[in-house]
Amino acid sequence: TQSTGHPQTFTFDFLFMSTPTPDATLPPEAAPLTEEEQAVFDKVKEALGDRPFGETQLIQFVRGYSYEEDWAGKVIEMITKTLDWRQEHDVDTICDRKLDKRDKFKTTWTTMVTGKDPVGHLIAVDRLGAIKPSELLVDFTVEELQMHHVQNQEFIAKMKEEASEKAGMRLYKMVSVLDLDGIGMAHTGSKFTGPARALMDIDQWFYPESMQKMYVVNAPWVFKMIWKVVRPWLHPITQEKIQVCGSNFLEEMAADGIEKDQLPECLGGTGIDLLEEFEKTYADKNKGKKKKTKKKKKKKSKEGEKTEDDDDEDDDEEADE
Repeated sequence: TQSTGHPQTFTFDFLFMSTPTPDATLPPEAAPLTEEEQAVFDKVKEALGDRPFGETQLIQFVRGYSYEEDWAGKVIEMITKTLDWRQEHDVDTICDRKLDKRDKFKTTWTTMVTGKDPVGHLIAVDRLGAIKPSELLVDFTVEELQMHHVQNQEFIAKMKEEASEKAGMRLYKMVSVLDLDGIGMAHTGSKFTGPARALMDIDQWFYPESMQKMYVVNAPWVFKMIWKVVRPWLHPITQEKIQVCGSNFLEEMAADGIEKDQLPECLGGTGIDLLEEFEKTYADKNKGKKKKTKKKKKKKSKEGEKTEDDDDEDDDEEADE
């Protein structure tokens, strides 16, 4: 359970596309494109023509489908589908809209961003165990759940863009933590697995190469049954990035450099929800922009009225003459 907002581009992308980096501690996505990747990138860019897309977005697709036999062809196919999907659902502007039942969704399917790993990847926490399957499809349609999830993804994408700019390097991957505390037999039924699959498909098809690593924590015995259902949905490359932790998950994560201050209270940490803060700040800024736009329109309207009045006075004078 992420890509850039479109059609924005960032010049720092190319700082890392032609200059090799000797620092092995940098995140993998900050490395320059290889000759093969650059060739595919150029071919796909040419094929897309005038269609707007994010430079980082295209790099994610190029690297995400490098295992395909027809590498460039598959990237062209998938990014075209993604751009069509984004246009159909107005994804480029989804962060500018207040979706219906947004607050209800946040308490139903809780996603938080609470910190960063040692190299700067954002850490997202999904509290899947807190979801009540019996209520999920009563309160939301699957499409509504998908759009709320997409809005989360787009806000997180903007957060990653900011992190990239501050770090001066490309950062499009993130660390995911699935908190399964509360998972039970009800979560093995279609009322939960259906919506879960729908959201997972969006991540895999439209936000490739977004996950650095996933930690599954607080996994009960029933997780083995759920994992048998879920595992086939995932690409083998994705499966390799998943670490199912034991009861000492805080120690396992600390071994990877993720300390308690980067995790939420529900996992024994002290981190705060940065996603909630970002969304609120973004909404406030957006309101400010709308107010400024309204003031400009009013000002232009008044100026137009004055001009019309002046014209009327001139007409009256000509009539008197």
